[in-house]
Amino acid sequence: MKARRGANKAAVAIAHHMIKIVYHILTKRQPYRDLGADYHLEKKKEYETKRAVSKLQKLGFEVVSKLQKLGFEVKLVESTA
Repeated sequence: MKARRGANKAAVAIAHHMIKIVYHILTKRQPYRDLGADYHLEKKKEYETKRAVSKLQKLGFEVVSKLQKLGFEVKLVESTA
C-alpha cells in the first residue's frame, strides 16, 4: 500500500487495523488469535476456484469435483444440453 498511496496513508491504515484488533479483544474479552500468514491466500484460492467453476458452467461445461486431502480435483465434461 505504501507504494501506491504513500507512507502516511499506509501508516494510518495499519494503525486503524491495529485499533480494530484491540477493540475486538477488549469487547469480546478473548485473546488475540493470529489467522496465519496464508489465511488470505487460502481464502482467495477458494474464491478463485468457485469463480472458475461458475465460469465453466456458464460456458456449457458440466463440472464434477472431488474434495481430496490436498484440494480439489476437477473433471471437465462437455455438457450435452
